[in-house]
Amino acid sequence: SGFVRTHARLNAAEITHLEPPLTFAHRCLGKLYPMYALGLVVATAVTVSRGRPLPYWYESAAQYALVQSWVPWLAETPLQTHCWFISCLFPYWLLFGCCYRNLVLRITTAGRAWCALALLCLLPWISFVAPAAWEESPPDWYADHHTGALRDDPGAGLSIGVATLKFNPLCYFHVFVSGMVLARLRDLAKAGRGGGASLSAALVCLRCGATLGYITLLLVFGLRDLRPESAKISARLTILMPLPMLLILGLSPLSPSRAARAAGCASTVEKGTAFSVTPRQQSEADAAHHPAVTTPPVALELSSELSSSAAALPAS
Repeated sequence: SGFVRTHARLNAAEITHLEPPLTFAHRCLGKLYPMYALGLVVATAVTVSRGRPLPYWYESAAQYALVQSWVPWLAETPLQTHCWFISCLFPYWLLFGCCYRNLVLRITTAGRAWCALALLCLLPWISFVAPAAWEESPPDWYADHHTGALRDDPGAGLSIGVATLKFNPLCYFHVFVSGMVLARLRDLAKAGRGGGASLSAALVCLRCGATLGYITLLLVFGLRDLRPESAKISARLTILMPLPMLLILGLSPLSPSRAARAAGCASTVEKGTAFSVTPRQQSEADAAHHPAVTTPPVALELSSELSSSAAALPAS
């Protein structure tokens, strides 16, 4: 969501124009909530038809209100537990404008984007380093927890901690922000802005990141020796976040003409020549390469590019 929303904003006619937070979050939720609510209704009907017990009324109410992931005691027991991340998105959308103005727009080169992504990738390692710091803490310290344990023992500290790490929006905000920064990196690569090495690295990821990401993920989860310690928690908290990043970039490639121009920019920078491309210069370059073709309106071109990129993203 962070990638798609930021990509759309960066390709708008006025990239600095933002809606008020509540208006933006309400508009985003309005496109998603009807299908989400319908899914809950269908799941309720199926559960009743099979004679299975329904969640407690307050658990269902929290799920319809999209607050179940905020409360550890409510996160694991509602219907369609796999939809927990939707309840994280609303606060992220409220904070989108703040992050966009104060982080995304301040990243002006591909090198800075890579630095920001590196810092975001360090955060999940807390879930690996913290347990390792305790000599008596085994790698699978969470093993005594089972789904729904807080119903039977609401005061169980271990289960509260595990449920918080598994579902709380505060534990996954870095994932949303990393998507925003990835969109900025793609935008800077498209414009050819950044140092030669950092720009070249971005172009490589946009060209073959999906292949590299899928192969590495298959190896990590297929070979037990390559799995990280505390994998059920650390992997969920995206200790392997660079690999999904590769997938996102690889599944949103630049068009061949834009990639060629960006590669030319990287080559020019490596030779020590300052180079930047403005939207007008890009439009003139397109006209020079295709003199017989009238350049389409910028909004139409970018809208088409956004649609194709969004369609290529994996559902998650």
